[in-house]
Amino acid sequence: VKELMPELRVEYIDETTGGDVEKYLDRDVLREYYTEYNQEVQDSIPPERLLTFNVKQGWGPLCEYLGHPIPEGIPFPHVHTRAKLEGEMFFLQMVTWVWKLCEVISFASFLAVMVKAKVLITKTKLAPSRNHSKKL
Repeated sequence: VKELMPELRVEYIDETTGGDVEKYLDRDVLREYYTEYNQEVQDSIPPERLLTFNVKQGWGPLCEYLGHPIPEGIPFPHVHTRAKLEGEMFFLQMVTWVWKLCEVISFASFLAVMVKAKVLITKTKLAPSRNHSKKL
């Protein structure tokens, strides 16, 4: 997760908002970026080599473009619904938060063990000797 977070930040926040994290959830800013990006792609690729369609259209445009028949009995996959994407982002944020929490707990546990060890060592040094040998 630590390795992915910088890439996710660049891809999903910096590129879409120019690095302004406050605009990350601004629908107008994101819609503008989406529209501009799509236009850049459409301007840079010859129309005969580019398929632009909405997944809500299903198999039709995709199969026609690829020159294949529409699959019978196989529904068009709708993998990335808004709820699924929001759930995935929430999961990534939680994993990142839990990972940091585990690091803090581990460090705190280490400190507690070290403090307890120091207390025991100190008590051992200060404790009276248990050697009760009598001189005869």
